[in-house]
Amino acid sequence: MIVTFISQCEKKAIPRTRRVLDAFADRIGDNTWQTVITEDGLIAVKKLLRKTVTKSTAVSCHWIRGRRRSELLWVVGNRNKFNSEGIVPVNSTQKEVFMDVMTMKAKKDEFYANTHLQPLAEHSFAIGYLAQQLFKKVVDNEEYENLSKVAFLAGCLHDLGKLDPHFQDWVKKAKQPDDIEDGQHIEKGKFSFDKHPRHNEISLLIFNLLEQQCKNLNNRQKESIQHVLYWHHAKPYRQNDDFTGSYKAYEYLMKNIGAEQFAVLIKNSTYVIKRMNGIAKHFNSVELIEQHLPWSDEDCTGLIENFEYMFKSRSFPDFKSYASTDSTDVLTGKIQTNAQHNLLRACVISADRIVSKQTAQDLVDFIAEKRLDELLEDQEILSDLAEHLKNVATKFPDSERTQKQNQVAQELADLRDIAVLAGPAGCGKTKIALEWARLKDAKKIIWVCPRVQVCQGIFEELTQDYLPDAKVEILTGEFKYIHENGKTLNEPKPFSGDVVVTTIDQILGPIVQASLNITSQHMLSEMTSPENMLQRMGRLDRFGENDAVNILQVAITENVKNGSCKGSLAYFLNQLNSLQTTKAWYDFLQDRLNGKVFKIAELYTLYREFYAHQVQLNDKSAVIQDMDKALKKSIDLLNKKVTEPTKVMKPKTAEKKSKISKNSLRGDSRFVQLAVLNLNDFRQPIFENEYAYTPPLDDKTEYDNLAESLNIIRDLGLITFIAQKHGNVDSTHPVKGIPEKKQQARCAVLENYARDADYPLYLSYIEDDLNKVGGTGVRHPEAIYYAVTDQQPIGSISLDKLKFLTTTQEGK
Repeated sequence: MIVTFISQCEKKAIPRTRRVLDAFADRIGDNTWQTVITEDGLIAVKKLLRKTVTKSTAVSCHWIRGRRRSELLWVVGNRNKFNSEGIVPVNSTQKEVFMDVMTMKAKKDEFYANTHLQPLAEHSFAIGYLAQQLFKKVVDNEEYENLSKVAFLAGCLHDLGKLDPHFQDWVKKAKQPDDIEDGQHIEKGKFSFDKHPRHNEISLLIFNLLEQQCKNLNNRQKESIQHVLYWHHAKPYRQNDDFTGSYKAYEYLMKNIGAEQFAVLIKNSTYVIKRMNGIAKHFNSVELIEQHLPWSDEDCTGLIENFEYMFKSRSFPDFKSYASTDSTDVLTGKIQTNAQHNLLRACVISADRIVSKQTAQDLVDFIAEKRLDELLEDQEILSDLAEHLKNVATKFPDSERTQKQNQVAQELADLRDIAVLAGPAGCGKTKIALEWARLKDAKKIIWVCPRVQVCQGIFEELTQDYLPDAKVEILTGEFKYIHENGKTLNEPKPFSGDVVVTTIDQILGPIVQASLNITSQHMLSEMTSPENMLQRMGRLDRFGENDAVNILQVAITENVKNGSCKGSLAYFLNQLNSLQTTKAWYDFLQDRLNGKVFKIAELYTLYREFYAHQVQLNDKSAVIQDMDKALKKSIDLLNKKVTEPTKVMKPKTAEKKSKISKNSLRGDSRFVQLAVLNLNDFRQPIFENEYAYTPPLDDKTEYDNLAESLNIIRDLGLITFIAQKHGNVDSTHPVKGIPEKKQQARCAVLENYARDADYPLYLSYIEDDLNKVGGTGVRHPEAIYYAVTDQQPIGSISLDKLKFLTTTQEGK
């Protein structure tokens, strides 16, 4: 392939970049190189450039596809030096071009909500009204009538902060081409969000100042309103975040606009509330605003004094509020409160998006003609899912098995509590779930799977066997496509399918076997949780073709037998918060099944008895011990704010490379690469000379990648092995420059870079790479390979387990 490199580097980055590019390509200009190169060579160039990248580096690579066509492959360094096509900008303008000229003019005495020039009072009332209607549609329970009122009031109040005089100046001025159109007060200089409170923070400030006058609102309702006001936009990331609460926002606002303008802001707030009250009475004779928000600005000084006393040391509302010392009962109450906050916030945000899409004139007309409900009618999910679910029943004969499955689905549908379906593999859980969804008149199904591989298996099963004509979407970090009308389309709008198959972003345990349509007569397993054991047992004689006794052999360490929790397996189960449950399950089975032959239905009965027995043990229950530990870990993670909506202001890029956060919900994992192992005949495995996946040349194409727990990699000793070998395998990796005696530093670099999909940890090497470090004889005894067969991929398997399996089979 022919490629051209363009350098826009500055300062010391110029000679560093030239040294790399001069080694691979011909320089055809001061900042331009061209050459014929292989894919491997191009990947090496990119890695070497990234190895020396600084803020002054900017290099683009273009693939010459023909005489008149080239394609941007990637950019290393500062992307702002190029546009989205890799072209260097030479001119810019701040003038409006003819298609950006606004046809409406702002009035000086009007308050606006956005650059569409929607009047703030009409905009806010419409959002409050629609938020309340959305809440009623979702909840449909008179028991929560008071919460629906909170949705209305929060919607009416959420944009009061836009009365900020600087926001009004911004929204009324001539719109610039680079203005960010999300209704946010984002400007450069003195009044940027780093030095000036955002409108949601000012909205909360106004409410805190005037909430002393609120009537008929209890403290729980006020707390809910405060949560929605603050969190209806993501929290901005500030380098030196001094905006800790309403009082700090008040101090910054007073500094920027002065006491006189602040008094005007409060006066304007009460004026807009009165206008909204008039609109509400005209629209549907609702007097909620008059009853709950009879605000007055007559004693502004007194209001400020009370505010300073009450809020000087109070912080902004937490997105989620939990403490590791909370009891289960306290946690249950907090979960209920946080769930209500989530629902109220979602209703207000959804209503805001619906209203903000309208033109100013259309919005005024909808209110004047009392037609706001039509906006919700347009939002109804246009889905044929019900019809598709009806068709599922026609695909199967009316056999005794089908009738039993339908009976179970009906029993699930009749439950008022959370429905739980447990059954062995092959019993028809997928079909029962779809029938249950039909009986519940589901408009959309979100199918949450524990691993990406399970998602792929469910997606294939649904699109081929059950719902071939429905819109079935798979949505994970690696895969985003939708099956519709017999075609698979990439990059759909998220959650646009009738059925969305997605994943939980964390490691839940070794249950990838759920996606494998395989059967076995004899299975060997490590000690594992009750649910995993039942899942694996479902692969014994999956299709009912074996007349002999099927065997699940579980390896139990001597430490566990003696009551100790030592060893790598115990450590692994402890990390999954299932060690105590697993030990109790082992003891329970030893007592009930030791040496007996049983049917799988009997084991499911024992499974239910086990958990019933654990409930009776109360605080001594192994399950409760593991659950308490899992809850505390979850609380610690939540308290690190990893789920908190946060917005980082940075330019968008076209790069779609995956990276793992240091506080990822999937745990402390790293990207890995595995060599392929052919197991068509597991007695004679074939080491293929290829890796599980190949990264694309450009930055835009998404591709499959693999991840593994860093603790597992360390425990197997693989990270030390990689540190010793990888510098010689891949000379472009940053670990290459670290001396051999500094193994600890090598490990740290490998682990840190492996958060980037471009620098995975190689848990196994192909033959070509092994030959660079001593040949195939240096394979690590516990190297992990990607096992495949002609029928389907199997997944990861370590050499020691494969060797044990082969030895066991030969010993028979």
